[in-house]
Amino acid sequence: MKRIYNKLIIAAPPRILGMLRKKLSKDLKQHVILELDKGLMQSSLVQIEAQFKD
Repeated sequence: MKRIYNKLIIAAPPRILGMLRKKLSKDLKQHVILELDKGLMQSSLVQIEAQFKD
């Protein structure tokens, strides 16, 4: 499979984030540069962008 990313940011509610951590491959984990343990489904784009600027 061709890799089309170098950096990965994961945002998910704490419980889901924990489940994702367990399932990510070692190779994929090396590309994770930030994890945000918050659900953002109801957030606007402006609110989401603000979470990553802090």
